[in-house]
Amino acid sequence: MQMDSQIEIQRIEYFVNDDPGFGNGNPLNLNEGASENNFVVTTESLSAGFHTLYMRALNSNGSWSTTYSKSFLIDRIGVDQIKKLVRLEYFINDDPGYGMATSIPLGEDLNIWIIFYDSIGRSALPDSRTCISRALDEGGNWSTTYSKSFLIDRIGVDQIKKWYG
Repeated sequence: MQMDSQIEIQRIEYFVNDDPGFGNGNPLNLNEGASENNFVVTTESLSAGFHTLYMRALNSNGSWSTTYSKSFLIDRIGVDQIKKLVRLEYFINDDPGYGMATSIPLGEDLNIWIIFYDSIGRSALPDSRTCISRALDEGGNWSTTYSKSFLIDRIGVDQIKKWYG
């Protein structure tokens, strides 16, 4: 079977939630020769809640790609509902309870990495950990938590000398 090296993308389309059928989605304009293309999906007509964005491409042979999907949440908050943050906090692995985790100072000149590094401890053993953060607003409402896993991997000078010495 011979592969055609001249196959090109002819059309990219997207739709939200309901599939209108191949070729009937919202077209995306391609920038000729660009490795990246940006686009904006308007969401004004969508209700608050979970939705799914779908995308697919048509090539010069008339074949459609698999349909890519990505779920997203619309949470419509009015300007009058925006509240000031009064506390940011994080913890590593084990939740000590709301308001009991390590506080992150609120301010413009914040170096979170130094605070984070100091709280782990410079002598921590190599391990996989999870950092979880959350915020409290002036109305007493806690945000959902955000988590990110990371790996502590300490290499001593004697190990470096052994490898590269």
